[in-house]
Amino acid sequence: MNATTTAVPAAATSGASGLPTKRYELVFTKGWIDTNGNPREAILINGQTPGPLIEAEEGQQLTIQVTNHLDVPCTLHSHGIFQSLSPWADGVPGVTQYPIDPGSTYTYTYTPLQHGQYWYHSHYRGQLDDGLRGPLLIHPSPSRAKPFATLTSDQNELDQMAQAERHPKILQLSDWSQLAHDEIDADFRQTGIEPLCVDSLLINGRGQRICPPVSYLETIAPPNLLPLTSKGCIFPNNSILLGPSPNLTSQFPDQVNPRTFFGCDNTSNPLSVIEVSADKGYASINVVHIGGLYEQKIAIDGHKFLVYATDGQYIEPQEVDILIVPVGARFQALVKLDNPGDWTIRTGMTMPIQMITGYAVFSYVDKENCRPPADGLPELCGSKTFTSPPSNQPAFDYGGNVLNNSTSLDYFALAPFPAVRPPQKADHTLIWDVGKPVKRVWSLNLDGTPFLSWREQQTPAIINPQPFLDANVAVSLAVGEVVDVIIRVPPGNPTHPFHKHDAKAFIIGEGQGAFTWSSVADAQAEVPQFFNLETPAVRDTFGTLAAFTAPTWTVLRWKVDSSMPVFFHCHISYHLASGMATLFLEGAERGFAQGPAGAVEQGSTPVLSNNPDPIYPDGTSIDG
Repeated sequence: MNATTTAVPAAATSGASGLPTKRYELVFTKGWIDTNGNPREAILINGQTPGPLIEAEEGQQLTIQVTNHLDVPCTLHSHGIFQSLSPWADGVPGVTQYPIDPGSTYTYTYTPLQHGQYWYHSHYRGQLDDGLRGPLLIHPSPSRAKPFATLTSDQNELDQMAQAERHPKILQLSDWSQLAHDEIDADFRQTGIEPLCVDSLLINGRGQRICPPVSYLETIAPPNLLPLTSKGCIFPNNSILLGPSPNLTSQFPDQVNPRTFFGCDNTSNPLSVIEVSADKGYASINVVHIGGLYEQKIAIDGHKFLVYATDGQYIEPQEVDILIVPVGARFQALVKLDNPGDWTIRTGMTMPIQMITGYAVFSYVDKENCRPPADGLPELCGSKTFTSPPSNQPAFDYGGNVLNNSTSLDYFALAPFPAVRPPQKADHTLIWDVGKPVKRVWSLNLDGTPFLSWREQQTPAIINPQPFLDANVAVSLAVGEVVDVIIRVPPGNPTHPFHKHDAKAFIIGEGQGAFTWSSVADAQAEVPQFFNLETPAVRDTFGTLAAFTAPTWTVLRWKVDSSMPVFFHCHISYHLASGMATLFLEGAERGFAQGPAGAVEQGSTPVLSNNPDPIYPDGTSIDG
């Protein structure tokens, strides 16, 4: 298949649901791309990044054929999709498949039994950061109850909302560096300095390098960040990057690649434009964070968000000015189209480490100038080009500081619609202390249980789970069991955007301070205000509370309903590459289905970990 700008379905056949199978062909190549005015080599999907939209109906079989024309292996993970009926299609090398060898083709087939906004990306090393990512949309079944009637009883408005959901405007947020992921990762491992600096924030793959005067940036930055570089970044020898107990025998701030932290030249690339028409009444803005580093916030000047779904789960709608979006998370929000003009869409950081903003444009157009949409493409209405923000009514400033009493979404308080009550008791409790046991390593558990072996298994767990049955390597859970995972975040940590593969989890509690109890029941007896066991949020991707100066904690609960190896990890790319992940062997007592003949074994390349050799507390390195 030649590179194209869309992923047009090939000939379709009948799927098990009765709907025709949707078939897509994706070709992965290397190529040069200009996202922000400074071209660099990236990974392209059918000639573009982000990749083309993949969409299907709820219950419709979806087939995605991947051809790898890269010089390294790859995979494709459909982020947020339940895979209990097709675990071999989850796209995790060493867990559910071998990676796809260069020159090979691999076919993912699954039936999404859910709806909403999702995305796809590589799960091989840091390919996501280099462009191997794109949007995935599952339209809800007509029988799905929608939350729109809680907003209005007017049938015309209800119809407008339904049409907006059917034809959303997708906003893909990402961070972008002029350096490839492998360069940044190698620099981190060589110097021990966290690479907390990017060149641009992109919306739908477009952005600019923006270089306000450092004197201005330092007026909006917290004092502990100062001084700042021309990129708005902290200096690599700042104690925030060195950690609370700097060890300059293993950290080398003077050896970092200067391109990571220093140097900024303004560019004027055209911004992404989201076209809307006032006669539509509402637009559905589907926000997807496809980046690999910073949690972001987003707002549209002159408009509010009516959030109606998170991670593909309908919720009781909430009206806010600002969305807080962890890496990997998705939000679907209605925007009332009652304020014609050209408006700035702005993104910024929630973590005060870099003073940086990204822009796009929310532009009202005349319906009479519109052309009907092609299959999978938005309606085309205007030809406006913007190289600077058209409006200045910000909900937050260039450093992410909230302005004008703007309201932000509290994603702990997102009650599902219809109401879903979680299990009221847990059979197992896992308590994890996350963080950095040593420099260059990020861990899900600081108490010494490493979970994942340092050398990832050559044979995927779905084929041979035996090496993972060791409690020091993975967590085994039987079908029907309910598990609580208590994530304790010590001081000095950012927010960690965790993603649970397969089914979603309930976020039943979170709080500031130390979690000193041995179970949720014990904690709930003393501090019930920090828990919600009636209408908790249901998520597959969530951010822990940041713990810059004091500890925080978050509690997940879910019931095991599937038989498959389920990956759980931080979605900050270099945290994942540094070991911040584990595996749940769910339902291993029933065995793991491996799919059609050859579905798992269409590659043979061993999975090699990016993790450094483990280092004992006394500094002795081992090779194991």
